[in-house]
Formats: sequence, structure tokens, C-alpha cells
Amino acid sequence: MKKLKIKNKYLRGVLKGMVIAVISLFIINIFEFFDLLPDAVIAGLKVLIIILALFISAYGLIEGNTKKGWLVGIKLALIYIVIVLCCNFLLFNQGFSLKLLLYFCLIMLACILGAMIGVFRKQEPSLD
Repeated sequence: MKKLKIKNKYLRGVLKGMVIAVISLFIINIFEFFDLLPDAVIAGLKVLIIILALFISAYGLIEGNTKKGWLVGIKLALIYIVIVLCCNFLLFNQGFSLKLLLYFCLIMLACILGAMIGVFRKQEPSLD
């Protein structure tokens, strides 16, 4: 079986984050279906999973870059925010709210931090 190769690194990063999020949210929905956790915990876990998935995605996306991790993080966050806004407005007919703005700020922060930490961890140690 041939492995699918995606050449656009931003698309690869977005897809990686979405796959992690979908699998994790599926597991959380199983907990919700069987009422194993309270509703407040489930709602918090859903947001936390999305944030962690985007952090991991930004961390992995930074391969090969040794500078400007914050810029790569902003690009990834903007791609994800545009996808969420389009889904929100077109599919659910929901308007813009303060809660959504806070969610977008958390997404932006997670992507920027993930990419910046990824740049820091990928740098070669100098022998000076």
C-alpha cells in the first residue's frame, strides 16, 4: 500500500491537527454517550483537545525552519480560523460572539506557542 504524500506543509499541518482532534473528540463523545463524565467536563475537554491538537500540529509543522516560528503558527491558526468561521456561518448560521473570539485567541496562542517551541527544539546545538 502506497503512503499518501501531501506536499503542502500547511495543508499537512491542518490535516494532522484535524485528524488528532476528530479521533480524540470521538473518544470524548463515547464518554458523553454513556454519561461517564459531567457535561461541564466534557465541554472543557472538547476545547482542550482542539487546542492541544493544534499545538501538536504547529509543533510538527515547523520541520526545516529555524526562524520565525511565530509566523508559521499564525499562518496555521488563520487557516484553521477561516475553516471554523466558514463552517459556523454557512452550516450553523451562528453569528460572531465574544465566546468565539476567545476561542480564536486560544487557537492563535496554541499555534504560535507550538511553532515557537518546535523551532526551539529543532535547532542544532552549536559546538562553540
